[in-house]
Amino acid sequence: MRRVMFHWKHRIWLAVTAAIMAVVAFLGAGPLGQTMELYEHATISGELDDVWRVATDVAGWPQWDPHEEAGEIYGPFVAGTTAFSKPRGGPAAHWELIEVTEHQSWSLINTMRIGTLEVDNRYTQLPDGQVKCEKIMRVSGWILTTLFKLHFEAATRKDMQATWAALEREIG
Repeated sequence: MRRVMFHWKHRIWLAVTAAIMAVVAFLGAGPLGQTMELYEHATISGELDDVWRVATDVAGWPQWDPHEEAGEIYGPFVAGTTAFSKPRGGPAAHWELIEVTEHQSWSLINTMRIGTLEVDNRYTQLPDGQVKCEKIMRVSGWILTTLFKLHFEAATRKDMQATWAALEREIG
């Protein structure tokens, strides 16, 4: 009878896979397809028209947003237009606008091999020259969800707040 030997690379792969599955179970990432949601908001000084103009100028993001290294949009800022952005210290992202409601909200989807990221951005004019900025991120796919829970969530929340502070300075 012949004994089957696993190559050391296969053993490492099996160990890593088992570790990831254990972490996913421990963190409650759940079965394939479960979505993780992050919500952050801030109130900044400014007028909605100015916030909208700066926040939807994708190519201009790197000039004021400490989170963005590059940004490019391939058409008008309307649903169906595709774009590219590169966060500092993160991977480049190709995404599509899936909803744009002028001076109120815009949403994007970034479909990757390891999962999907959907982002809703909302802006509401408040009294006394204040604007409420909200962002909802939905992360799906067990690999991407696990990466977000283990590595990206805290930094992403911090980056959202830094972006809104920078936006307030930019329009001020």
